[in-house]
Amino acid sequence: MSLPTAVHSALRRFATLIGMPPVTSTPGFFADTAACILRPRVYYDSESAIIRLAQQGCTVVLLAPYSSETLTFLRATLSEAPLRHAHVCPMTVSMHSQTPHLEFLPAFRAWCKAALGLPDLTAGKILIATTGMGRLVNSASLQQQPTALMCAPGNIESTVRYVVDKWELHNPAASVSIDGLATLCDVVHGANQEARLAV
Repeated sequence: MSLPTAVHSALRRFATLIGMPPVTSTPGFFADTAACILRPRVYYDSESAIIRLAQQGCTVVLLAPYSSETLTFLRATLSEAPLRHAHVCPMTVSMHSQTPHLEFLPAFRAWCKAALGLPDLTAGKILIATTGMGRLVNSASLQQQPTALMCAPGNIESTVRYVVDKWELHNPAASVSIDGLATLCDVVHGANQEARLAV
């Protein structure tokens, strides 16, 4: 089954569950919703954040969700300036939670070591910024992988409470929650300053 077909089918089932009108009566709404999933937009401050993080000494790697087509689409929305400061990972993040990500994260770290020439790279030296509590934070937490949960205004995914156990301490939690990419830059800058003082 293709991804567009899966998305369309899931939207139809979800609409039925919550009592929304059928797809045929509101085609524009469903088309817009599917487009948001299949062709996600980058944040308005993505370009400036990429450049700022690179200037702070970070190696920026862009990860794309879903498919290589999505990766191609997102890459085309960025200008050349930020792309000169970032590496695009050829692997895409599965839209499913848990098992694929348990396999993805070690493969991603191996790619960074080989492609970026960072043989001594460890999980603790990588910060994954994501909106996906279920998609990435949960799996990353199991592997002691630092994460920043993007809770930008208007983002629905990051507000979903992801529960795996009745005990709160057993549920995934991001290393830090941020309200946007500018805040991410501030957090990284602060961490760099602390590291310099500790040396």
